[in-house]
Amino acid sequence: TAPTMAPTSQAIRREIFTVLVLSALALGVTNHANLEVEPQQASGWVAGRITLVTPAANSSVTSPHPRFVWEAEGGIPLTHVIQPSTTGLDEADIVTPPDTAIEIALQPTTRRRGDDVCVFSDETTLTVDRVAAIISRYIPQTPLPTGEYCWRVQSGNSGWTPAARFSVVNPRATLTVPLQATWNQIQAVLTKAATMTSVIVKFAPGNRTLSPPTVNPGDNAPTFIAMIGASGVQVDGGGSHVVFTAPVSYVQLINCSDIVISDFTFDIQPYPYTAGRFLMVGNSSTFPVQATMALAPDHPPFESNPHFLSNGIASVMTSPQVSGDGSPMTKRGRPEVMKYGAINRTDTIGGTAGDWAGEEALYTVELLGWSGQFDGLVPGVVPGDFLVVDPRIDPGFMIVHSVDVTLRAVVVQQCANECFTSELADSLALLGCGTQLVPGRFLAANNGGHNHHSARIGQWIEGGIWENAGDDTVHVSALVNTVLELRSPTELVLGSAGAINRYATQWSDGDLGVAVGDVLQFFDRKNGVTISEQRVESVVSVSRRGGTVVKLDGPVGKITPGKINDPKGLNASVTQVFNFNRTSNQFVFRSNTVRNGRRVGILYKGYRSWIENNTFIGLGGGALESWNAPYEGLCSRGVLFRNNTVTDVCQLDRGAAPLWTQSFSTATDGPPCFYDYLVSGNTFNTGPGPTVLLDDIVDAAIMDNDFTICANDPAPVNVSANSQSGYFFGSSNQVQQSTSPRLCQK
Repeated sequence: TAPTMAPTSQAIRREIFTVLVLSALALGVTNHANLEVEPQQASGWVAGRITLVTPAANSSVTSPHPRFVWEAEGGIPLTHVIQPSTTGLDEADIVTPPDTAIEIALQPTTRRRGDDVCVFSDETTLTVDRVAAIISRYIPQTPLPTGEYCWRVQSGNSGWTPAARFSVVNPRATLTVPLQATWNQIQAVLTKAATMTSVIVKFAPGNRTLSPPTVNPGDNAPTFIAMIGASGVQVDGGGSHVVFTAPVSYVQLINCSDIVISDFTFDIQPYPYTAGRFLMVGNSSTFPVQATMALAPDHPPFESNPHFLSNGIASVMTSPQVSGDGSPMTKRGRPEVMKYGAINRTDTIGGTAGDWAGEEALYTVELLGWSGQFDGLVPGVVPGDFLVVDPRIDPGFMIVHSVDVTLRAVVVQQCANECFTSELADSLALLGCGTQLVPGRFLAANNGGHNHHSARIGQWIEGGIWENAGDDTVHVSALVNTVLELRSPTELVLGSAGAINRYATQWSDGDLGVAVGDVLQFFDRKNGVTISEQRVESVVSVSRRGGTVVKLDGPVGKITPGKINDPKGLNASVTQVFNFNRTSNQFVFRSNTVRNGRRVGILYKGYRSWIENNTFIGLGGGALESWNAPYEGLCSRGVLFRNNTVTDVCQLDRGAAPLWTQSFSTATDGPPCFYDYLVSGNTFNTGPGPTVLLDDIVDAAIMDNDFTICANDPAPVNVSANSQSGYFFGSSNQVQQSTSPRLCQK
C-alpha cells in the first residue's frame, strides 16, 4: 500500500520511497502488472528470468518498427546500487546493472517447412543492440524489411532467452499521391486511408509547394495529415520536401494506433516568425529603451503578420557571424525574454534619410525590459544583436490518446508553435527526425521542439538533429489534474486543469487515462510539498461533464479542492494532482544532437529515463534539467545520463546548471522529489558556475566523467543540504581547469 507521507525524518525518506515506487509502477507497454519486488541492494543487482512479451510468438506486424517488450522477473533494477559501507563510499560501493542485449535476426528464406529453429549468425540480417537495464523495451531505428524474424534478449550473464518468431508483412493496400496533387486531392487520399486498416499511402518524391485553405483570424490552422481513430496506416513521403504558403499543423492524430509517417521535410514560407538587426540602441541605463533595427534578409516584414506586432515578447540573439559554430544563438549572459512595445516602419535613422538605403526595411522599436524576475537588469543590447519575434500560432504535430505512432525521417525546417507534441500518447517513436535550421534563419520552431505529456510509456527519440527551438528543445512530464470534489478521504472526482488538458477533455470524453494501480501524487504547489501519494483501487466512472471518479487505497490527507486555473491564472493554493504512472515512463533519448535551443535541452519529469550518446551544444539552458513547472510535473526518478557531450550550455542568465534538479521546496520531510540518478561517462566543457547542481535528491552517483571548468569556479558539483543521502562523487571523475573567457565569463 502506498503510504500517506506524514512528516518523517530525512534518514528514512529513501526507504519509504523505495518501497512505494517499486510496488506501484507499470512495467511494459502491453502488460501493466505492478512491480512488487525490490532489486537486491545488499549484494548488488542479480539478473532474473526474462520473458518476451511483444511481438508475440508467431505473430505478424505491418509496421517496420515493431515494439519489442520484455518482462524481468524480480522487477526492473535501479540505475545503480549504493552498497553499505563503514569506511565511506568509494568506486567499489557502486554496482551498475549490466545492459540488456537484444538480437533481431531475419531468417533465411531457405528454411525447411516445419523447421522452428531460429538462426542467429552472420549469415542472417542481424540487428544487434544494447538497452539500459532500466528499460524493458526496444524500437529499431532502421526499418525492418518484410520477412520472418526471430528475436531474443540477454541480461548480464543470465543467458539468452528462448527466441520468439514473428513476421513483418506488407500492408494489404496501397494508395498513391502524384507529385502534382493539390491540397484537396491529397486530403481526399488521406481521408480514404484513415478509414482503412493495413494500408500505405505513397507520395511521389519531389518538391511540392502547397497552399492550405484560408482560415478566419483566431481559428486553428488547417492540418496536412489529420486522422481520428485510424489504425494500421503508413504514410511514406518518399523524400518529399513540402513548402506550405501559410502556417499549418503538419500532423494531428487522435485515438490512433500503429501509425507510421516517414520521409518528409516540411517548411513554411513566409516564415511564421521574423527578426530585425539592431542598428542603433539608446544609451539609457534603464528601460524603456528606444532602438532602430533593420529587417533581417529574406524575413517577412513586421507589419505583414498581426502576431508580430502584438506578441509583446521576443528573444535577443547574436549575429550568426559571432556565435561559436556560425549559427545564431541566444544572447549570452542575458535573460531569455525581452518585452517590447510599438514597432513602426521608418525611413530615417538618427534624423538622416538614406544612410541605410541598402537595408530591406527599417523599424523603430521600444524595448520595455527583460521579463519576469529580471525586470531590473540594464538593457545589455548592442548594435548587431537581433530581436527575434516568434509568436505561438499553431503546433506542428499533435498526437493525442494514441498508441505506437512512429515518425521516421520527418524533418521540420519551420514550426509555427511547439513542434513535436503529444499528450496521453503511449510508445511514440521519433527516429531520425529533427528541427533543421536553414542558413540565414534564426529559428526552426517558434516554441519548444518537443512537448510530450502524460504518456504511460514514454517516447523513444533517436538519431535526430534538433536545432534552434524557441523554448525547451524537449519537455517531458505529466500534466496537472485537479480535485473537483472530495467525496471522502479515499474517494474523489478528478478533472483536467482547463486548457492544459483540453485534448483529453475534447477527444476522449474527459478520459485522463487513470487506471487501477496508478499512483496519484497530491502536491501543494504553494509550499512545494507532496502531501501524499496514493494508489488507485478503482475507477468508478469517466465523463467529460462529471470528471473521473476514483477510489484510493488510503486517505489523501489535507488537500484543497478547486480549479487550478482561475481568471487571474494559476491558483497555487489549490492542490495539484499528478499521475505518477503517466509521466512518460521509460523515456529514451539517444544518439541525438541538440544545438542552440533558446532554453533547456531536456526538461524531464518521469520514471526510468535513458539518455545516452547525445551532444548538447550552445543551449540557453542546461542539457538536462528536472524541476516541477506550474502545470507540468512532477519529479524524476531512475535517470541514467551516460556518454553524452555537453558544451557551452547555460548561455542565459537564469540560475540553472548543465545538470540541474530543483524542487523549489525547503522541506526536509516527505518523499524526495528526485531519486536514483547515475551520471557516468560524460564530457562536460562548459561554464561558468557549477556543472551539476542537485537539490532534493536521494541516491545520486557521479562517476567516470570529464569536467572542464573555469579555474575560478568551485568544484563542478554543488549538492544542497537536503541531498546528502547516498550522494557519491567518484574518484574516477577528471576535472580540468581553464581561464578561457568562454568558460569564465557571460
